[in-house]
Amino acid sequence: MALLAVSLFAYSGLAITDQSPQPLTNDEVKQVEETYARKKLVRRVMSQSVDAAALVANKEKEVTQGSETEVEINAQGESEVTKAGEAEVGAAEVLMVAGEARSEYNIFREKAGVQMKFRSVTVNADASGMGLFCEEEYNSGYSRPGSPHLQNLAIEIDKNDDAVSAHGDRLVKAADAADAMKACESFFSFGDYTWCNKAMPAESEYARRNVWGGKSCNVTGVAPTQLLETTSRRALNTGQFQGLSFGIEELDPWSELMSSMFFLHTRLFDCYVSGKNGPMPNDWHGTHDREHECKETRCYTEPYEVTRECLSNKEKTEGKRTFKTLNAYLNGRGPLSTYVKMDIEGSEWHVLQDLLNNDEDMAKIRTLDMEVHLTMSAGEDQMPMETRVSVMEKLAQKFSVTGSTIQLVAESVHEEFTKLRKTDPTWKKRFELPHTSGGLPLNQYCISFVNRALL
Repeated sequence: MALLAVSLFAYSGLAITDQSPQPLTNDEVKQVEETYARKKLVRRVMSQSVDAAALVANKEKEVTQGSETEVEINAQGESEVTKAGEAEVGAAEVLMVAGEARSEYNIFREKAGVQMKFRSVTVNADASGMGLFCEEEYNSGYSRPGSPHLQNLAIEIDKNDDAVSAHGDRLVKAADAADAMKACESFFSFGDYTWCNKAMPAESEYARRNVWGGKSCNVTGVAPTQLLETTSRRALNTGQFQGLSFGIEELDPWSELMSSMFFLHTRLFDCYVSGKNGPMPNDWHGTHDREHECKETRCYTEPYEVTRECLSNKEKTEGKRTFKTLNAYLNGRGPLSTYVKMDIEGSEWHVLQDLLNNDEDMAKIRTLDMEVHLTMSAGEDQMPMETRVSVMEKLAQKFSVTGSTIQLVAESVHEEFTKLRKTDPTWKKRFELPHTSGGLPLNQYCISFVNRALL
């Protein structure tokens, strides 16, 4: 199990490299080991009954029923309890859900003077033979790295349809992340999206502070020095990378984090936004730059562009709204240069279909994050469910899935079903299209991909 959270790269004393990174030298590896050997790092310990622990910075300590547990971690990643309270064993709530062990606990963060709720998640090995160890602030988001684990989750619905459930099962299979699990080593998730850290530029100080409270996940078995070496190879963005965000509401965390975590110039597109709130009608960049980074949310360290246009598979004008193709927005971009987010409320299907037929455009996309809508819509742009499912399967072949919200959506539905069944043993959930063979709906979820050339 990898016990070292990748965000602790800042503590190693190593500088982030430029665009021509080199592997860590023997002296640098020795420096890393010596740093961790002498620096007392406090690890949150939840319970001896679950093989999970979270690594945090100094001055953070577990607070559980008035007891404290502190753990030192040496260069080999081994731990030793240095201070244990009476409530250490079994003090935290341990949950087993669909192949995951979770432990929820409270942390008193001395710097902020507040108590925050955290949890660690240990995910059992999937088809890749690897598991995950994650640390997250409670309610930090919904997307999870790796493949969905739905084997132990099922509900009853008021109508059975084998063809519909076959589509649902194929969608779950198309969300398999075994290839990324084998190659990525670590992930960062927030809200609806999960990023393979190997694919991301070098982090800013803002990223290391984790202002948005995202979660870091390490693939089990990856050594701390290996994580640090991979991090050191990540190139600082000096203009070679750009972010395209399609579909903006009053808040667009995706473009915010791309700007402030990785110094990306981002371009925001939406032809429907008409309100006075959010990054499109307001300047959230201000006077910030790399020397004066953002310190809070609703802030862009790097400049961003606002374009009141929408994404479509056709270039057209409807009233006052202009629509352009993904090919047009990718024009002039180099290979592996562009991070793309789509949340365009069901208009993604023909755009994705065109993308799958354009190898040159696919080669330009470094990561692809999107919300997919499987509900059937009326009108000329309606695409059959079989075709939509096929699009998702082909995307998973061309790109590699890094994570999705399928797991958390399924758990939420299962939890609701269980509660309602306690008061009404005959209650069944309304039929939704599509759903898995276990009755779990898949009409809308978010999924993230990384270009296979980076694995």
